[in-house]
Amino acid sequence: MHPPRSTPPLQRTQPKTSFIFRNRLIDHGSQRTAPCANTLPGRHAVMHTIAKPVSGDRLIDTCWGPGADEPSVFIQSLDYRDAFNEDFALNAYGLVQGSPEDVQALQGRVVGVGITRPGNGRRWFCGIVDAIRCTAQDGVWQNVTLRVVSALALLDRRTACRVFQDMSVPDIVACILEEHRQGNASIALAFDHRRSLLAQHDVRSYCVQFNESDKQFIERLLAEEGISYRFEFDRVDGTPRHVLVLSDQPLFDPDGAVALPHRAAGTDDGTPHLQGWQLLHRLIPSRHTLSSFDYASAQRLRGSDDLALSARADLARSVQGLESHQARTLYYGSNTADMNRYARLQMQAQELRSRTWLGEGDFRGLATADSVLVEGRPGTAGAPAPAGFLISGVHVLATNNLPDAMASLAPAAGHLPPAGQCLTRFRAVPGDMPLVPMHTRPLLRPNAPGMQTATVVGPEGETVYTDAFGRIRIRFHWQRDQDEPANRDGQDAWSSTWVRVAMPSAGDGFGHQFLPRVGQEVVVAFLHGDIDRPLVIAGVYNGRHATPRFGGMGSLPANRAVSGIRSHEHGGDGFNELSMDDTGQALGTTLRSSPFESALHLGHVATPRRDGNAQARGQGAELRTDAALALRSAKGLLVSSHAQTGGNGPQMALPELLDVLGTCRQLFGTLAEMATRLQAGAPDADAQAAMDTALQGWSGDAVAANEPVIALAASAGLVSASPASQLHVSGQHHDVVAQGRVQHTSGERMQLLAGKGLSMFVAEGGVQAVANQGDLQLQARDGLLDGHALAGMQLSTEKGDIVLSAPSIRLVAADGSFIRIGDGVTVGSKGALAFHGAEHRWEGPASDHWSRTLPTELPPICLPCLARAAAAGSARVQLAGAA
Repeated sequence: MHPPRSTPPLQRTQPKTSFIFRNRLIDHGSQRTAPCANTLPGRHAVMHTIAKPVSGDRLIDTCWGPGADEPSVFIQSLDYRDAFNEDFALNAYGLVQGSPEDVQALQGRVVGVGITRPGNGRRWFCGIVDAIRCTAQDGVWQNVTLRVVSALALLDRRTACRVFQDMSVPDIVACILEEHRQGNASIALAFDHRRSLLAQHDVRSYCVQFNESDKQFIERLLAEEGISYRFEFDRVDGTPRHVLVLSDQPLFDPDGAVALPHRAAGTDDGTPHLQGWQLLHRLIPSRHTLSSFDYASAQRLRGSDDLALSARADLARSVQGLESHQARTLYYGSNTADMNRYARLQMQAQELRSRTWLGEGDFRGLATADSVLVEGRPGTAGAPAPAGFLISGVHVLATNNLPDAMASLAPAAGHLPPAGQCLTRFRAVPGDMPLVPMHTRPLLRPNAPGMQTATVVGPEGETVYTDAFGRIRIRFHWQRDQDEPANRDGQDAWSSTWVRVAMPSAGDGFGHQFLPRVGQEVVVAFLHGDIDRPLVIAGVYNGRHATPRFGGMGSLPANRAVSGIRSHEHGGDGFNELSMDDTGQALGTTLRSSPFESALHLGHVATPRRDGNAQARGQGAELRTDAALALRSAKGLLVSSHAQTGGNGPQMALPELLDVLGTCRQLFGTLAEMATRLQAGAPDADAQAAMDTALQGWSGDAVAANEPVIALAASAGLVSASPASQLHVSGQHHDVVAQGRVQHTSGERMQLLAGKGLSMFVAEGGVQAVANQGDLQLQARDGLLDGHALAGMQLSTEKGDIVLSAPSIRLVAADGSFIRIGDGVTVGSKGALAFHGAEHRWEGPASDHWSRTLPTELPPICLPCLARAAAAGSARVQLAGAA
């Protein structure tokens, strides 16, 4: 991106003069006004005897552009000056025949003032009558001073605020000049412009004219780009014309150089010659350095150039170490080569003014940009003089050869030469030096007077219009439709270039991102105070963009205790927000997203404030949504209701849970050891040990080594409830340990299934198995049904029989007495046998019959099917092998 730079042009100090403006005499020194009513006493009779002079015989003559009548104007004397990169100034002193109204009618007229050159040619000075000073009058004769200026001077009367985009400096200058030529008939008639440029002048992406006159703006841009300007004069079809010429190349022409003879004192032969020839030396810096910064590449840019005038060793010593290092605005140049070019331009401008020759003589045709050779010039001590020179500025003083009677009515000013003579003072520079304008402080860019506000713009339908740098386009409030260059149209035509947006933080892939949206009003600051370097630093609310309504309701001033950030859905009504309620005794923070009413509430939980009021809903924290919610943790998840006062403990601290776990593990170990000793099975404690080890690791600092365990710790109890089914599944062990009771209750059927054995041990208190209704069934399908009691065994029934059936039944007492039933009955004892009964019957053979077989075996159960059925709350389970 190419730079633009600027400041107002140099202001000339004008002598104290008075001019007619709209029938009033304005005295610039005293600011008084008076009618132009001075008289020339005693001269009325003389004036009537003066014959009209013949213009071809006079040193000074005039020609006028088209108008109502050819005015009768007789120039007595003139004072003209111009130079490279300076507007010309012409004061013509003389007489006007006519009334005061006729004098006033000259204002705005196109005029040419010519000086007769040797050979009867004329050198013309052409411009527009800007101001008229009337010093005296007698009848129809007015003694006046005419101030003639260029069209460029008139451009100082129009001040503008406008933006030029994607145009080079020559194109910007041409655009402004053509606007005036098309909009002002006098300028179109009297003025033209042309270029004589060799260098390629880059396009500027963004260039602002802000509270500058068109003349100031043009001079600033030309100085920045190293383009010189000057004026040339001619007549087109008899109409006086002045031409603004732009150049960026050396203009010395050895073939067309004019010889200026120098005469030693006392050798004047009456021909035009140099009456004075002086060299003016100035010390300048030995180096120019410019520094800038390019944000696109995030690199500093620096350019420099050294003094080239090294012929004089004493001069080099004098300026050694005198470096001019200037910090320029951001991206002043596109690259280092660009910065070197701008530094070189400034160095060349200084070098051009380090040696200036001053001369004077009766050289009526000598003009700025003329090439000259000085013949017989005196030597210059310390350094050889250049072979040729280029005129860099002229000051022409001339007095006309009017008739004596007329001349007496318009006496020449004291600083002017005698009648019929012309004196030209001039400045000259070496012909081989580039003509680079001086980029002085008055020509620096105008500092922005302060921050401004602007409106964010973008294509229709875009909510946020940005690029890869997060830049936006804006339109300042002072931009007008009629100021838009003709080569741009559409939405972007009213915008600036891409403008960066300042964020609270910005890094490599991190920082804040809040891009202003199309239509918002933003605050714009200017880097280095440069109007060409805007930076958006904030947004502001206005009548069309109200303050946020947090929670979708409420506004200021009632909700002044609420702070936060609220976004808005692109093309919709949704929002995201972070709000902080600082209401006394009701502090709370809410992170909310409008879809599905998803929100995290911290502190005092309440409804959104409306007109400063809110309904309390609770305290602490709430995470809610009308859609799905997932909690995922790769390094463990702790859910605890144990208080951690002030939140000062470690993040994963769970001492209470570890205390309970340790106590229950100790209880488990004691009962397991007892059960193993009493052959009630050998419980496995490995899973509990592994879980304890994993949780103990949470208490350390190496959080990254945490096991992905979910730990639930409830200070006052833990409830898990569902009106539907619950499923508890473990891929390995499933331990349930309680210091108190473990109670399992089912309103319907309860089933206890084990794939590899079932062990039940009670340390004390006994075991009760009661079937309130239905049978109590014990089966050992592939082993022994073993029952043993220390204190006795009782088997009874209130109804029906007790039936013991087996291939052989043996009843054996501790002393060896027995009864064996099967294949008969055998009774034996080492002691006496006693039979008691009311009577004894010994009858023939008889037998009884009772048969009980084991139930038919069902197909094996499909365990995955069982899990799916339980998860679905179904009572139907697919059996393995079932169709």
